[in-house]
Amino acid sequence: VRRAGYNAAEVFATALMKYVFLWQMEGNNYRRLYHFIPYQFGPFAKEIYGELEKLQKEGLISVDSVNDEEKTRIALADPAKAEQMLAELPEEFKQDVISIIETYGDLEHKALLAIMLEKYPDYVRKNHLMRKRQ
Repeated sequence: VRRAGYNAAEVFATALMKYVFLWQMEGNNYRRLYHFIPYQFGPFAKEIYGELEKLQKEGLISVDSVNDEEKTRIALADPAKAEQMLAELPEEFKQDVISIIETYGDLEHKALLAIMLEKYPDYVRKNHLMRKRQ
């Protein structure tokens, strides 16, 4: 992920949820691997945390809480292993992921949330942050 000011191999969990949701909604195969529900910070799928836990146990990623920002940061712990795993994925899957990251990867959290509100309002529960914008 190329977000400004962040390492290319790390992402916050709230952004990851949005990227996976966008991949499901806008990918060429319109996969429905996860059940997303409306949440105040955009679409949320509990199953993704299970996937992250599995990847962490396998030593592929690290998951850390950033206390001062009250966020969860996910980073690659083994980039070589990640490259190997990605190479084994079907080409259309990889192309969909690349397309989502190229389209949305540079956006800050507020801009990503604004896209969720505009394109998928049924997946964003109204909260105090949005009321301030209106």
